[in-house]
Amino acid sequence: LVPEDTAFLTDCGLLCYNNQCFCEAGFYYSLAERTGQLNGVLLNNIGVLNFTNGEYEAARDYFERAVEADKGSLDAWFNLADTYEVLGMAKKCEYARKKYLALEKGI
Repeated sequence: LVPEDTAFLTDCGLLCYNNQCFCEAGFYYSLAERTGQLNGVLLNNIGVLNFTNGEYEAARDYFERAVEADKGSLDAWFNLADTYEVLGMAKKCEYARKKYLALEKGI
């Protein structure tokens, strides 16, 4: 385990998440977050974990932070749009979907 390597910890969390070991994923994401080296991928992955757990407000916060950290992240914009939709935030959902589609088309 490399406690200061954000990318390694993020990858460990994703591996756990993909194997439906959500508690373990949260553990690794928490360690990665504590490094202070936050990036769009880590923030998006934490958002996905929160969304999966039905914690939509927390997911929204992480997805918003993810698109701020990486304005070109297709995954984060897509996930943010879905989260806005679940939360009933129609105008924000529409904006996030348009942003996602524009990025997908390379506009």
